[in-house]
Amino acid sequence: MGEKRDMIYQYKAGQSFFHGLDPITKFGWLIGVSLLALLFDTGLTQLILLAVIMIMGRTLAGLTWHEMWRGMRIPFWFGLPYFLLQLLFLPGDSVLYQIGSFHLTIEAIDYAAAITLRFVTLVLASLLYIISTDPRHVVLALAQKLKVPYRFAFAISIALRFLPILEAEAATIQSAQRMRGLSMPTGWIDKFYWWKSFVIAIFIHAVRRVGQIADGMDMKGFGAYPDRTYVHMLEVTKKGIVFVAISGLITLMAIIVWILY
Repeated sequence: MGEKRDMIYQYKAGQSFFHGLDPITKFGWLIGVSLLALLFDTGLTQLILLAVIMIMGRTLAGLTWHEMWRGMRIPFWFGLPYFLLQLLFLPGDSVLYQIGSFHLTIEAIDYAAAITLRFVTLVLASLLYIISTDPRHVVLALAQKLKVPYRFAFAISIALRFLPILEAEAATIQSAQRMRGLSMPTGWIDKFYWWKSFVIAIFIHAVRRVGQIADGMDMKGFGAYPDRTYVHMLEVTKKGIVFVAISGLITLMAIIVWILY
Protein backbone atom coordinates (compact mmCIF):
# COMPACT_ATOMS: atom_id res chain seq x y z
CA MET A 1 0.00 0.00 0.00
CA GLY A 2 2.96 2.30 0.41
CA GLU A 3 3.96 4.62 3.21
CA LYS A 4 1.30 6.93 4.50
CA ARG A 5 1.91 10.60 3.76
CA ASP A 6 0.63 13.56 5.68
CA MET A 7 -2.30 15.41 4.22
CA ILE A 8 -1.47 18.85 2.91
CA TYR A 9 -4.98 20.35 2.93
CA GLN A 10 -5.49 20.41 6.68
CA TYR A 11 -4.53 22.57 9.62
CA LYS A 12 -1.02 22.20 11.01
CA ALA A 13 -0.03 23.92 14.23
CA GLY A 14 2.78 26.44 13.88
CA GLN A 15 4.25 29.73 15.02
CA SER A 16 4.20 31.61 11.73
CA PHE A 17 2.73 35.08 11.15
CA PHE A 18 -0.34 33.57 9.48
CA HIS A 19 -0.88 31.20 12.40
CA GLY A 20 -1.11 34.21 14.70
CA LEU A 21 -3.90 35.87 12.72
CA ASP A 22 -7.57 35.29 13.40
CA PRO A 23 -9.73 33.50 10.78
CA ILE A 24 -11.73 36.64 9.87
CA THR A 25 -8.57 38.63 9.09
CA LYS A 26 -7.16 35.84 6.93
CA PHE A 27 -10.50 35.41 5.19
CA GLY A 28 -10.47 39.10 4.28
CA TRP A 29 -6.98 38.61 2.81
CA LEU A 30 -8.21 35.54 0.90
CA ILE A 31 -11.08 37.53 -0.60
CA GLY A 32 -8.64 40.22 -1.74
CA VAL A 33 -6.37 37.65 -3.39
CA SER A 34 -9.36 36.02 -5.07
CA LEU A 35 -10.52 39.36 -6.46
CA LEU A 36 -7.09 40.06 -7.91
CA ALA A 37 -6.85 36.56 -9.39
CA LEU A 38 -10.25 36.95 -11.05
CA LEU A 39 -9.47 40.50 -12.17
CA PHE A 40 -6.12 39.99 -13.89
CA ASP A 41 -6.49 38.53 -17.35
CA THR A 42 -2.91 38.27 -18.62
CA GLY A 43 -0.39 35.53 -18.04
CA LEU A 44 2.27 37.93 -16.73
CA THR A 45 0.07 39.49 -14.04
CA GLN A 46 -1.16 36.06 -12.95
CA LEU A 47 2.44 34.82 -12.75
CA ILE A 48 3.43 37.82 -10.62
CA LEU A 49 0.45 37.25 -8.30
CA LEU A 50 1.31 33.56 -7.96
CA ALA A 51 4.93 34.44 -7.15
CA VAL A 52 3.78 36.88 -4.46
CA ILE A 53 1.52 34.24 -2.88
CA MET A 54 4.36 31.72 -2.93
CA ILE A 55 6.68 34.19 -1.19
CA MET A 56 3.99 34.88 1.41
CA GLY A 57 3.53 31.16 1.90
CA ARG A 58 7.25 30.71 2.49
CA THR A 59 7.84 33.73 4.71
CA LEU A 60 4.49 34.35 6.45
CA ALA A 61 2.90 30.88 6.62
CA GLY A 62 6.02 28.80 7.19
CA LEU A 63 5.43 26.47 4.23
CA THR A 64 8.35 24.85 2.47
CA TRP A 65 8.67 24.94 -1.32
CA HIS A 66 7.96 21.20 -1.38
CA GLU A 67 4.73 21.65 0.61
CA MET A 68 3.58 24.38 -1.74
CA TRP A 69 4.31 22.19 -4.74
CA ARG A 70 2.30 19.38 -3.17
CA GLY A 71 -0.57 21.81 -2.81
CA MET A 72 -0.27 23.12 -6.35
CA ARG A 73 0.49 19.98 -8.30
CA ILE A 74 -3.08 18.64 -8.39
CA PRO A 75 -4.61 21.87 -9.83
CA PHE A 76 -1.54 22.17 -12.08
CA TRP A 77 -2.02 18.73 -13.65
CA PHE A 78 -5.76 19.33 -13.91
CA GLY A 79 -5.15 22.72 -15.55
CA LEU A 80 -2.54 21.50 -18.03
CA PRO A 81 -5.02 19.75 -20.40
CA TYR A 82 -7.23 22.84 -20.27
CA PHE A 83 -4.21 24.97 -21.15
CA LEU A 84 -3.51 22.80 -24.22
CA LEU A 85 -7.16 22.91 -25.31
CA GLN A 86 -7.16 26.71 -25.10
CA LEU A 87 -4.12 26.81 -27.36
CA LEU A 88 -5.97 24.76 -29.96
CA PHE A 89 -9.25 26.67 -30.05
CA LEU A 90 -8.62 30.26 -28.97
CA PRO A 91 -8.27 32.76 -31.83
CA GLY A 92 -5.64 35.50 -32.06
CA ASP A 93 -3.99 37.96 -34.41
CA SER A 94 -0.28 37.49 -33.65
CA VAL A 95 0.59 34.12 -35.18
CA LEU A 96 3.62 32.55 -33.52
CA TYR A 97 3.59 29.15 -35.21
CA GLN A 98 1.53 27.54 -37.96
CA ILE A 99 1.04 23.97 -39.09
CA GLY A 100 -1.52 23.65 -41.87
CA SER A 101 -4.77 25.19 -40.64
CA PHE A 102 -3.58 25.32 -37.03
CA HIS A 103 -2.42 28.73 -35.80
CA LEU A 104 -0.63 29.12 -32.48
CA THR A 105 -1.08 32.74 -31.46
CA ILE A 106 0.47 34.85 -28.73
CA GLU A 107 -2.99 35.87 -27.53
CA ALA A 108 -4.02 32.21 -27.09
CA ILE A 109 -0.86 31.44 -25.09
CA ASP A 110 -1.36 34.48 -22.88
CA TYR A 111 -5.01 33.77 -22.13
CA ALA A 112 -4.47 30.04 -21.58
CA ALA A 113 -1.59 30.76 -19.20
CA ALA A 114 -3.70 33.32 -17.31
CA ILE A 115 -6.58 30.88 -16.79
CA THR A 116 -4.31 28.04 -15.66
CA LEU A 117 -2.24 30.21 -13.31
CA ARG A 118 -5.42 31.72 -11.87
CA PHE A 119 -6.63 28.29 -10.83
CA VAL A 120 -3.29 27.44 -9.23
CA THR A 121 -3.15 30.79 -7.40
CA LEU A 122 -6.63 30.37 -5.91
CA VAL A 123 -5.79 26.88 -4.68
CA LEU A 124 -2.47 28.00 -3.17
CA ALA A 125 -4.06 30.97 -1.40
CA SER A 126 -6.74 28.65 0.01
CA LEU A 127 -3.99 26.27 1.15
CA LEU A 128 -2.33 29.09 3.13
CA TYR A 129 -5.65 29.74 4.85
CA ILE A 130 -6.43 26.09 5.59
CA ILE A 131 -3.00 25.09 6.83
CA SER A 132 -2.72 28.05 9.23
CA THR A 133 -6.29 28.13 10.57
CA ASP A 134 -7.55 25.89 13.33
CA PRO A 135 -11.11 24.73 12.44
CA ARG A 136 -12.10 25.40 16.06
CA HIS A 137 -11.15 29.04 15.61
CA VAL A 138 -13.28 29.18 12.46
CA VAL A 139 -16.26 28.07 14.56
CA LEU A 140 -15.50 30.69 17.20
CA ALA A 141 -15.17 33.39 14.56
CA LEU A 142 -18.52 32.46 13.02
CA ALA A 143 -20.35 32.23 16.34
CA GLN A 144 -18.72 35.07 18.29
CA LYS A 145 -17.84 37.67 15.67
CA LEU A 146 -20.28 37.01 12.84
CA LYS A 147 -23.14 35.90 15.14
CA VAL A 148 -23.83 32.71 13.20
CA PRO A 149 -25.97 30.22 15.23
CA TYR A 150 -23.58 27.91 17.02
CA ARG A 151 -25.30 24.76 15.75
CA PHE A 152 -24.65 25.86 12.16
CA ALA A 153 -21.07 26.81 13.06
CA PHE A 154 -20.48 23.39 14.59
CA ALA A 155 -21.81 21.74 11.43
CA ILE A 156 -19.20 23.67 9.44
CA SER A 157 -16.55 22.50 11.89
CA ILE A 158 -17.55 18.87 11.34
CA ALA A 159 -17.39 19.39 7.57
CA LEU A 160 -13.87 20.85 7.84
CA ARG A 161 -12.71 17.86 9.87
CA PHE A 162 -14.45 15.20 7.79
CA LEU A 163 -11.67 14.74 5.23
CA PRO A 164 -8.97 14.10 7.88
CA ILE A 165 -11.39 11.67 9.56
CA LEU A 166 -11.78 9.77 6.29
CA GLU A 167 -8.01 9.68 5.87
CA ALA A 168 -7.59 8.28 9.37
CA GLU A 169 -10.19 5.59 8.66
CA ALA A 170 -8.44 4.71 5.40
CA ALA A 171 -5.09 4.43 7.20
CA THR A 172 -6.65 2.10 9.79
CA ILE A 173 -8.08 -0.14 7.08
CA GLN A 174 -4.75 -0.19 5.22
CA SER A 175 -2.90 -1.20 8.39
CA ALA A 176 -5.40 -4.00 9.02
CA GLN A 177 -4.97 -5.26 5.46
CA ARG A 178 -1.17 -5.24 5.75
CA MET A 179 -1.35 -7.19 9.00
CA ARG A 180 -3.43 -9.83 7.22
CA GLY A 181 -0.98 -10.02 4.33
CA LEU A 182 -3.39 -8.51 1.82
CA SER A 183 -2.06 -6.44 -1.07
CA MET A 184 -3.50 -4.76 -4.15
CA PRO A 185 -4.08 -7.23 -7.02
CA THR A 186 -2.55 -6.74 -10.45
CA GLY A 187 -5.43 -7.23 -12.89
CA TRP A 188 -7.76 -4.35 -13.75
CA ILE A 189 -10.90 -6.26 -12.85
CA ASP A 190 -9.41 -7.44 -9.56
CA LYS A 191 -8.27 -3.88 -8.82
CA PHE A 192 -11.78 -2.61 -9.44
CA TYR A 193 -13.30 -5.04 -6.93
CA TRP A 194 -10.48 -4.33 -4.46
CA TRP A 195 -11.11 -0.58 -4.61
CA LYS A 196 -14.85 -1.12 -4.38
CA SER A 197 -14.41 -3.11 -1.17
CA PHE A 198 -11.97 -0.53 0.16
CA VAL A 199 -14.33 2.41 -0.49
CA ILE A 200 -17.29 0.55 1.01
CA ALA A 201 -15.25 -0.18 4.14
CA ILE A 202 -14.30 3.50 4.49
CA PHE A 203 -17.92 4.53 3.97
CA ILE A 204 -19.13 2.12 6.67
CA HIS A 205 -16.50 3.37 9.12
CA ALA A 206 -17.40 6.99 8.30
CA VAL A 207 -21.11 6.37 8.90
CA ARG A 208 -20.27 4.67 12.18
CA ARG A 209 -18.12 7.64 13.22
CA VAL A 210 -20.90 10.09 12.35
CA GLY A 211 -23.29 8.05 14.48
CA GLN A 212 -20.86 8.17 17.40
CA ILE A 213 -20.55 11.95 17.07
CA ALA A 214 -24.34 12.34 16.94
CA ASP A 215 -24.78 10.15 20.04
CA GLY A 216 -22.14 12.15 21.90
CA MET A 217 -23.88 15.42 21.01
CA ASP A 218 -27.22 14.08 22.21
CA MET A 219 -25.73 12.85 25.50
CA LYS A 220 -24.24 16.31 26.15
CA GLY A 221 -27.50 18.09 25.32
CA PHE A 222 -26.03 19.93 22.33
CA GLY A 223 -28.55 22.39 20.87
CA ALA A 224 -30.83 22.35 23.91
CA TYR A 225 -30.32 26.07 24.53
CA PRO A 226 -30.37 28.99 22.09
CA ASP A 227 -27.03 30.32 23.39
CA ARG A 228 -23.89 28.77 24.81
CA THR A 229 -20.79 29.80 26.73
CA TYR A 230 -17.21 29.54 25.48
CA VAL A 231 -13.97 28.61 27.20
CA HIS A 232 -11.98 30.60 24.67
CA MET A 233 -12.96 34.02 23.32
CA LEU A 234 -11.53 34.83 19.91
CA GLU A 235 -9.82 38.20 19.62
CA VAL A 236 -8.95 40.21 16.50
CA THR A 237 -5.37 41.40 17.04
CA LYS A 238 -3.92 44.76 16.02
CA LYS A 239 -1.47 43.13 13.63
CA GLY A 240 -4.41 41.38 12.00
CA ILE A 241 -6.24 44.67 11.51
CA VAL A 242 -3.11 46.27 10.05
CA PHE A 243 -2.50 43.27 7.78
CA VAL A 244 -6.03 43.16 6.37
CA ALA A 245 -6.02 46.96 5.96
CA ILE A 246 -2.79 46.86 3.95
CA SER A 247 -4.09 43.91 1.92
CA GLY A 248 -7.32 45.78 1.18
CA LEU A 249 -5.43 48.93 0.19
CA ILE A 250 -3.17 47.00 -2.19
CA THR A 251 -6.19 45.25 -3.69
CA LEU A 252 -8.00 48.58 -4.18
CA MET A 253 -4.93 50.19 -5.78
CA ALA A 254 -4.51 47.22 -8.14
CA ILE A 255 -8.17 47.44 -9.18
CA ILE A 256 -7.86 51.19 -9.83
CA VAL A 257 -4.71 50.71 -11.91
CA TRP A 258 -6.38 47.91 -13.87
CA ILE A 259 -9.42 50.09 -14.59
CA LEU A 260 -7.33 53.09 -15.69
CA TYR A 261 -4.88 51.17 -17.84
